Amino acid sequence: MKRNFLYILIFLTWTSMGFSQSLDFPDNNAVWKEMHNSFAGPHPRYFAVCGDTTINNAHFSQVVELQVDSILQITSSTFIGGLRQSGPIIYMHYAGEADEIILYDFTLEQGDEITLKLPYGFSPVTRKVELVETQMIEGKIRKVIHFVDEIPSCTYEPEIWIEGIGSSYGLLGRALDPCSVSDLGSQLLCFQYLDEYLNLTMIECFLPVLTGCGIVNPTNENVPSSTSIFVYPNPANEIIYVDFDGESSTGWKASIYSALGQKMTITETIGAARLSFDVSHLASGIYFIEIENERGGKIGISRFVKN
Repeated sequence: MKRNFLYILIFLTWTSMGFSQSLDFPDNNAVWKEMHNSFAGPHPRYFAVCGDTTINNAHFSQVVELQVDSILQITSSTFIGGLRQSGPIIYMHYAGEADEIILYDFTLEQGDEITLKLPYGFSPVTRKVELVETQMIEGKIRKVIHFVDEIPSCTYEPEIWIEGIGSSYGLLGRALDPCSVSDLGSQLLCFQYLDEYLNLTMIECFLPVLTGCGIVNPTNENVPSSTSIFVYPNPANEIIYVDFDGESSTGWKASIYSALGQKMTITETIGAARLSFDVSHLASGIYFIEIENERGGKIGISRFVKN
């Protein structure tokens, strides 16, 4: 299990020999989905960089945790703090803390050690760099920093930092034990920033659509926040019908996923005003249906229940 993340990363990337300058870290329109561990068991959490804020008269990008409903609509958000970049170093100023701390330092090289401060009274953590390489990830040459495995009892892959994206332990989870049951440890599942989308899972990874930040989907098309998908009957037994508000298209593609993100079926329909699907073969449970146009642009997503 410890090599799963590395295998996925290799599958998504190729290694480059050259690296010249640091990439910008997202300062707006970015969202991270993470799996966090707690006494109640693992659960997903969503963090975003959206908008800006002022802390101690300094300008920062605003970091929030998103609260979402069962169909990934954002219901509220919690202010976490501010993030800013200075060259290859990323700083984080947590709400309620007196000073900012270094979140990421992409000047690190193989063999370097770094002591990372944690917020809210937690003891600093020292990490040693095992390997530094450059890789083509989402169309950009990025510096990738691998850290020595200092948590041998944890079954997850040792931490990796990806320039312009963050840690394999999540946006703010760097240096924290992902196997912790203190509701701190986490694993990054997927990430989206404008036209960049990275999925570190073996299944579809859904992200909420940010509002007020002008987020763009992976196909570089605007995702209209006003688009609604209406699925009926819901709950369903045999046939479901799908109506939605969307631009005209010569062909729609609809995919149905289980609650765990496994793709169950896919249907392509040309010139249809209403889509219909036979779901009689599906087991009872909760499913998501996702609609795309002929260019691969995601129109929207909705939930239905199969009896």
